[in-house]
Amino acid sequence: MIPAGELTQRVTFQRRVATVDSLGQESKGWQDHATVWARVLTTGGREQMQAGAVRSEATIEVRVRYRADLLMDSITQRIMWQGVAYDIVRPPQDVKGARMAIDVFASTGARDGER
Repeated sequence: MIPAGELTQRVTFQRRVATVDSLGQESKGWQDHATVWARVLTTGGREQMQAGAVRSEATIEVRVRYRADLLMDSITQRIMWQGVAYDIVRPPQDVKGARMAIDVFASTGARDGER
């Protein structure tokens, strides 16, 4: 079991959804799926020049209590933390296969859920 004192941050898992507007046009957006307590560690960051502009990226590791629904379909999910969207870069992992915690690695960037 994860001690409650380790889970001090709120994160929201969002899923990519397609909607149809009043004109029948399909558009893609994000819908909140689950807001949970988490331990968030900043694991790195970098800046690089791309097309004449500076592009920065930050990576985080998020640990949450086990939830089977968060293990599914990581390609169309992202994490919101402190108002910033993080794309999930590796499928969520069940820590030690014990069904007690899930680790998720995510990063900021320009993908907006597209792969």
